[in-house]
Amino acid sequence: ESALFPPAAALVTAVVGVRVLQAFRYGFHKGSAFLHPLGCLLFALIGLNSVRWFWFGKGGQWKGRLLKPPR
Repeated sequence: ESALFPPAAALVTAVVGVRVLQAFRYGFHKGSAFLHPLGCLLFALIGLNSVRWFWFGKGGQWKGRLLKPPR
């Protein structure tokens, strides 16, 4: 077991707890509170994949202009 597991588990529990409270207070779907950590993970993976495409691919495009990583 990693030394990081207990703090990580406590953090995930706190985040889900806050989302459950928000779901009850503001009428959000209750299941969304438990999917929130998964959504955060997917968001981070999408961001990392975009960085990978930019640095190791052909660059990126913004408003029709090709952007290349500095070399």
